[in-house]
Formats: sequence, C-alpha cells, structure tokens
Amino acid sequence: MNRTISLPALIHILWQKKYLIILSMFVCASLGFFIGTSTYKPYYTAEAQLEFPHQKVKHKRDQSFSDATAIGVYRIQAMDRQVLQVVQRHLKKDFQLSISMAQLKEQINTIPPSDNSMILRIQAQANTPRQAMLVANTHLIIFTTKVEQFNHLKNVKIHRFASMSTHPVNQSNAKKYAVYGGIVGFILAILFTLWRILFI
Repeated sequence: MNRTISLPALIHILWQKKYLIILSMFVCASLGFFIGTSTYKPYYTAEAQLEFPHQKVKHKRDQSFSDATAIGVYRIQAMDRQVLQVVQRHLKKDFQLSISMAQLKEQINTIPPSDNSMILRIQAQANTPRQAMLVANTHLIIFTTKVEQFNHLKNVKIHRFASMSTHPVNQSNAKKYAVYGGIVGFILAILFTLWRILFI
C-alpha cells in the first residue's frame, strides 16, 4: 500500500536512520577506494634530448621552415624499424629487458622543439622508472648513430641523457572513487529508507 509523508517527517525519519546512512556511505566508499587502488597501474616517463645542427639555407627567412622540416624527418626516422630493432636487441642483451616491437613503439615518443633550437626530445614511458630511463637512453644512443648515417650528419650531439624519475606521471584514482562510492552509498541508503517507508 502506497503512503504519503510530509517533508519534516521524512527528515526526522532519515535522521533516525543516520547510522544506517553513514554505514552505507562507509561501505561504498571503501569499495570505491579498493577498486581505485587495485586497478591503479603507475607509469613513469624519462626524457633524453638530442641536438641537431641547423639546416644550411641561402636566405635567413627560410631557416625556421627548413629546420622544422628537418625535425619532422628526424622524428620519422627515430621510429624507423631499423632503429627500433637495434634498440630492442640492446635492451635484451645489455639489460635483460624483453620488449616487443609493438610495445617499443608505444613506449617511445618524440617531441619537436618549441623554440628555435634543434633539440629533439625523446620520451620513454614504462611501468618502472628504471625501464623508462633505459629505453630512453638506449634509443638516444642508437638513434644518434643511425641518424648520422641516414642523413650524412656530423654534428649531432647528445644534449641530455634521461634520468630516473622518482614520481609516476599518473595518479591513483582511489580517492576519487572513494568519494564517488560515498555519494552512491548515501543515495542508496536514502532510496532504501524511502522504499521501506512508502511501499512496505
């Protein structure tokens, strides 16, 4: 049988059920925290930098365009299979890291310079800071040699080796999921209380 209830009476009843509501919020918040913690997989980023010579141009106004074009070519060459195969081989031989070609392509990213420099940033992403650093530095060393061969360059310089990161790039969602869980627990407790009052 359906019932009607005034708002003051409803508030009074909900206040009487405050411990049930708090318990529901706590249980759901704990569940959300557990899900956020158990599904969290941290990853780390390490960055190495490679400096290229500026392109030789007849007119100074063409310098930026020529440099940007060259950087675009170098970025493509950085992910060339000839480069990655050697990187893959050295990672396994020198550091006992077995990484597939597909994984290597996902882990390595090149970032063009944001200023007028010719510094190419090579970033590597991995589940551990050590692996991220080793992938970035191995790629840096191998690519330095390969890019010189590809383009007959002589003045390619290693600008900076990658160091080991101390903090993961991504953060755990445990706190956010706990808040969401608490809100869901609050709503469920309210709905359950209303259902018992109005329909039972």
